[in-house]
Amino acid sequence: MTIGHVFSIGKETTDKVSGQFVNAVLRVLRLRAIDYPAINDIALWDGIEESSEQQQGIPRIVGAINGTHIPIAIPPGEEWKGYINRKSWASTVFQCVVDGEGNF
Repeated sequence: MTIGHVFSIGKETTDKVSGQFVNAVLRVLRLRAIDYPAINDIALWDGIEESSEQQQGIPRIVGAINGTHIPIAIPPGEEWKGYINRKSWASTVFQCVVDGEGNF
């Protein structure tokens, strides 16, 4: 079951509203929930780089990005086509960046 199915709205509307929701969450929680160092805080960036190299054995890295497909129920009607991934099953994508210790 998808958000669009629950509220009987199309994929485009779901995408638009989801984007608005994410922007609202970022506006409210960004400073409390997302810890991203200031670009000019060289000492902190150096610490992240050193930690990443110690943990992963790869120099000059401050973060790793990855994503995964989360299976979803096929939405009704024509909207389902936008949810079919390259492996031909319905999914939505989760993507994130972590530091060398796995912190988001």
